[in-house]
Amino acid sequence: MRADRVYEREIELSGVIGEADWERSTFRLRLLDGDSAIVQMPPTFHSQARKFGGRDRHVTVVKGVGAYDSWDKLQKVVSVESLDVQLNYDLASRIDTLAALGRWAGSTAMAFRPIRRNFRQLAKP
Repeated sequence: MRADRVYEREIELSGVIGEADWERSTFRLRLLDGDSAIVQMPPTFHSQARKFGGRDRHVTVVKGVGAYDSWDKLQKVVSVESLDVQLNYDLASRIDTLAALGRWAGSTAMAFRPIRRNFRQLAKP
């Protein structure tokens, strides 16, 4: 396979909205692994991009199709099926981990339910 060939496959990217180009209706997604990608956004997502853009604690998940080179490096996002913002991502993932530990331990799972319920109320924008 030559180095300049690309192939397409389904993607699910997670990252922070770095900056937006309102004229082109795109934004730069700073991926959690350190790379970045330009993502096309529908007009219905503009308000969320304005609200959550640049805030590292909120993670945007992009599902769609991406183009990769022969070294399996993402070249561009070809199409977007869905965009979703996960509020307070780091904190939510840690609480999910604690809840999983509680389920593993058996009866202690009940102790984490009020914490999770209270966090959901706090996480509302």
